[in-house]
Amino acid sequence: PAAKQVDFDAPRRIQSEIEAIEQKQAQLLEQFDDGEITREEFLEKDKEFRTELATQLKAQGKAEAAIEDASAAYLGQVDQFLAENQQYKPGGLLFNLLNDKVKSAQAEARKNGASPLSIDLVRKAHAEIQAELGLPAKSTKPSGNDKKDPKAAKGDKSEKKPAKQPAKRDMPPNLNGLPSDDINDASDDNGHFAYLSRLAVSEPLEYEKRFKAMSPEQQDEFLRYGG
Repeated sequence: PAAKQVDFDAPRRIQSEIEAIEQKQAQLLEQFDDGEITREEFLEKDKEFRTELATQLKAQGKAEAAIEDASAAYLGQVDQFLAENQQYKPGGLLFNLLNDKVKSAQAEARKNGASPLSIDLVRKAHAEIQAELGLPAKSTKPSGNDKKDPKAAKGDKSEKKPAKQPAKRDMPPNLNGLPSDDINDASDDNGHFAYLSRLAVSEPLEYEKRFKAMSPEQQDEFLRYGG
């Protein structure tokens, strides 16, 4: 079933209605004090305002609860996404890039009347980052080259399982606006990582060449320091 649409502007809009009713109540009391209306007229009108106020307060509570539920569900989905994509480490370059893209997408969603708490916005931002870094999207479908080894005969106990290949490491992004202090944080004792991070800004093509030439262990270490 389709997800229930949440009105994120409802609490603020209802609050304006509440304040308008309260202002009418104050004016009514002033009219009564000035003798412009009788006690019976005051009580009758005040009862109407109180009923209307109670209705608005109830609606505001429901709107706020709906937003809280949507936020909790969204944050749970985000936690799962980050657990499945551990290259996005809080405070790291990739994480900050993802965060900026999601914020921009959320603002656009609000502008267009769509929900800003959609995990699809996070997935789309992730896909954009993968494309910008020239990395293939993850897929669980086997490729056409994934064929069984004909030498692996059934029942051949001497056949050893192939060694597990190290997972491909994601490259940190090229952030042209990154402050130099943040780049220097990526340095190790000999300053090589700091140089590589600065190269990502000044010479992105050379940076990609050097990064891909690194061993998986070196890439992993660079991502831990600079990612």
